[in-house]
Amino acid sequence: MIHILPGVDAPYALMTQADLNALAAAGQSTRTFESKPTDQPGTSDEHVTAHIGGTLANTCTVVTSWTATATAMRRFQFFIGETHGVVVRCEGGNQYPRGDDDISVWRLEACEVPSAFLACSELRRRGADLPFPVIVPSSLMAALESAHLPTIASNMRSFAQGMHEYVREIGDEATDQFAHDILADEWATQSIVFDTSARNSNEDVSSLFLLSTTHALCALISDDEFAAMYPGMDAIDLPRRLFERHSRVVACAMRPMLVWTRIADKLVV
Repeated sequence: MIHILPGVDAPYALMTQADLNALAAAGQSTRTFESKPTDQPGTSDEHVTAHIGGTLANTCTVVTSWTATATAMRRFQFFIGETHGVVVRCEGGNQYPRGDDDISVWRLEACEVPSAFLACSELRRRGADLPFPVIVPSSLMAALESAHLPTIASNMRSFAQGMHEYVREIGDEATDQFAHDILADEWATQSIVFDTSARNSNEDVSSLFLLSTTHALCALISDDEFAAMYPGMDAIDLPRRLFERHSRVVACAMRPMLVWTRIADKLVV
């Protein structure tokens, strides 16, 4: 059942992911949502769902952003067309949508998508310290993949404790602050997936995984990508006695503005 509620700027809809999938499927098969004029008789609820369905039917890019903090998980999806976009919010949602997810949905102008994404992102609250790059333990990567918040939080703490122990030897203030912020639960991870296959069959899916604290923003990149970006530079290899094994992923500090520029380019059709 879809419920339409008044919003601050525009109405929004409460529904399940299954309801949204049905709207998208109906729009793709018949395009009836797109063709229904807004000045024709009909209820306000019908107009809202018609606009949402029409935008879904004309989606060029889908951006999925999943954020985990010490206390909550949240997923946003942005269905972006040439003139309008649809935003889907799921509180407590996992990385991937499920049919029984309770979601809120609203429609906005395409030019508003970048600012809406930034408002929903952790990027706007992160500093620009540059801690040393560090190899991420396999256990933390597995926890992030599981999307199980208690497991993620526990592994984040172990990761920070390992960094804190190591940084005492090298005496780097930014890395020490990075570890301290994580231990204080002032961290967030953000997985961002860009799917442009609906717009261009030659393009497919790309992704960006971020780990941020109050003072720093890091991208989680492969060790091959890190080696190409910083030839001859070694990432911190945390003591093996603390973790069974390490992944081939490096947490590499990035300037927030550079990361945002990379993201913003993909939010415009």
